[in-house]
Amino acid sequence: MKIVLCILVALLSALPVQAEMGSFIILKSAYFYADKDANGPKILTRSREAYPVLGLEVINKEKTMFQILVPSKRVTTGSGFIVESDQELEEKKGGLVKVYVEMPDSGSDLTHYQLVPSVGLLTTGQTEKAKGFPHLNFRAVNFKAQLPKPYWVDEWAGVYRPDKDADWLNRTNEELIRQNFSAKLTDKIIQGQVETGFNELQVKLALGEPVKTETLETGAIQWAYQDKKVIFEQGKVVRIL
Repeated sequence: MKIVLCILVALLSALPVQAEMGSFIILKSAYFYADKDANGPKILTRSREAYPVLGLEVINKEKTMFQILVPSKRVTTGSGFIVESDQELEEKKGGLVKVYVEMPDSGSDLTHYQLVPSVGLLTTGQTEKAKGFPHLNFRAVNFKAQLPKPYWVDEWAGVYRPDKDADWLNRTNEELIRQNFSAKLTDKIIQGQVETGFNELQVKLALGEPVKTETLETGAIQWAYQDKKVIFEQGKVVRIL
């Protein structure tokens, strides 16, 4: 697990800062820390809830910290600039958008932004070109929203799902509670694991909807995902390829 996390850190550090890199679901009582060294202000949480992940850092071979976005109850107003078009905002469906406090230029610190839910944005109609970014149109916006705040949490407090966003994982968790599966089965599904004997609902809860389904010559049903294929016979998983 540590080797996989180290590889993820190396890959993610080479990419621009992203609003979300999967999600982390809290499964145990834990503290949210203001910094990755577990210093400064902290908040105790006991709720089983998933949060968007901003990044992760391997502190040492025994400790990995995840930076997550925790919703705030306080409403904040402000203004800034975005690069997303109306269509791109619509596609985000309430997801987070980078709002730059000032018009960026080639010498700007591009990490100086706020993450704002897209539903809280109001465009002003003003569009500008920024020096150093001739191919981007920056649009002025005002916002009024509950802004999420970044915190750090220990790896042991839950499960990281780089392939799923927080909304998906929270909906899955709610359905798992309704289904009242055993604790062992619930943990496997939350981690995205699939085993022989799973039914179709359990596979969907673990992996989501398949990319493609087809009936094989044997009569078995095959569900194709990006990284695996799941074979069903009589509604139960018999093979995973």
